[in-house]
Amino acid sequence: MSEFPRKYPDNLAFVAASRAVSFREIVSQSQSRGIVSEIQTKNQILNLMTPASILSQPNRDKRIITPDKYPDFETLLRDRQAIRDLILVPKRADEVQTEYEQMTHETFVQIVTDHYLHGEPMALVNELYPSNLPGGVFQYVLWIANRSTSDDLIAECIAQILGLSEASPDRLIMFERSNDLSATEYIRAAVPQYRHIHIWTDKPLISSHSFDQAYQDPNL
Repeated sequence: MSEFPRKYPDNLAFVAASRAVSFREIVSQSQSRGIVSEIQTKNQILNLMTPASILSQPNRDKRIITPDKYPDFETLLRDRQAIRDLILVPKRADEVQTEYEQMTHETFVQIVTDHYLHGEPMALVNELYPSNLPGGVFQYVLWIANRSTSDDLIAECIAQILGLSEASPDRLIMFERSNDLSATEYIRAAVPQYRHIHIWTDKPLISSHSFDQAYQDPNL
């Protein structure tokens, strides 16, 4: 656990690959492009978020997503409510899990604090240790600095991201893991210090032209 992942020689390389987009940049670009989030879109996003009642149940029966049963995004999309409700859960491929375990928990928390969030209320990043999902599924994480941040504000942020990326909530899969340390594997959040929501789409968000001039991390 003491060696930094071989794929990323140091923190800065890891952060650069994450392509973090800050809340400030999301709001700024939305305003400059005149993007206004529709109430219907925000309500759709709220309905895709893992309910608090689910997160308060740390030990649940679950099924692992496997490529043979879920060969494409469409099959995942059909079961997105089960994914939202942590009935159907992802896992990493063995080699990705090995890379992930080479980073200490303290290092990862420091990266989230100092580079991803860096004083911002939220930030969207590429998932660099992705789950074992079919090709054509783009995986992201929305990190949230304060647990008191309302679901409405989170939904507004996600709606703006979708607007900038010309993406639809109809093609969105979301889930959140429990920060309860007693929760079972795959239900428990890896970084309980910060709330974070996993977002899967069949269309790139951060890497789209919408974020070509994304906020540059001053720590880099």
